[in-house]
Amino acid sequence: MLIASPVRAEQETTAATRQYGAAAKLQNIQSFDLAAGAWAEFVKKFPKDERAAEAYYHLGVCNYQVDRLEPALA
Repeated sequence: MLIASPVRAEQETTAATRQYGAAAKLQNIQSFDLAAGAWAEFVKKFPKDERAAEAYYHLGVCNYQVDRLEPALA
């Protein structure tokens, strides 16, 4: 049985927070295409993060803003 190292968990949380923040900043400046890519990367890299559901929501909003309606509905 493997036990996750607290240091590794902290590093992953820090990386997730940076990625989440970068995606949010892009969305806040209405750079929706870039933000969608950043949100997609977040949910791919950190699917178990407690903010993953919010990230999926923001991904849908960004896809909607750039008229990618099919992915926005998924």
